[in-house]
Amino acid sequence: MARRRMFSLDVVQSDRFLDLSVGARLLYFYFGMNADDDGIVGNPKTTMRLSGCNDIDFDDLISEGFIIRFDSGAIAITHWHISNAIQNDRYKGTIYKEEFNQLTRNKNKVYTLCIQSDSIMDTQVRLGQDRVEEENSSENNLIEGKVGESENHPPDWNSKRNEAIRKLDKEMQNRSKTHE
Repeated sequence: MARRRMFSLDVVQSDRFLDLSVGARLLYFYFGMNADDDGIVGNPKTTMRLSGCNDIDFDDLISEGFIIRFDSGAIAITHWHISNAIQNDRYKGTIYKEEFNQLTRNKNKVYTLCIQSDSIMDTQVRLGQDRVEEENSSENNLIEGKVGESENHPPDWNSKRNEAIRKLDKEMQNRSKTHE
């Protein structure tokens, strides 16, 4: 693990970040200092204990989109690549390959969580994502992690993703009618 990390002022001086509690902001810095070169922290509970922060601070970071939590317990720092650029000769890939493979970066270098559905990668929309898509400010798009065309996907990916979402919605409606 590296001994030095960077924090972008575009992230940590944004209104969204400053609206977080002091504990959540502190926890974000601790996570940043303890993340591997891909922005993943495998032991967030240990990091929480070291920082003196609590579950409420942790949940605030998740709900505001500053971290992504995986089923394994590991987390990813959403804006990692905005803050940190690691030279190839110093880069050491994460040991959390399964978690890392669930991430994609959008054109603003912000991680989003993807889930596999019918051979199409489906971007999981965070709470409040509809509000993000309405805002056109480039600063908000950078900080909010607006979901758009991703650098990891072909140009027709969005239409396929939207089609898969509609298909899943229809299935969910049919299942709920069956269980009534």
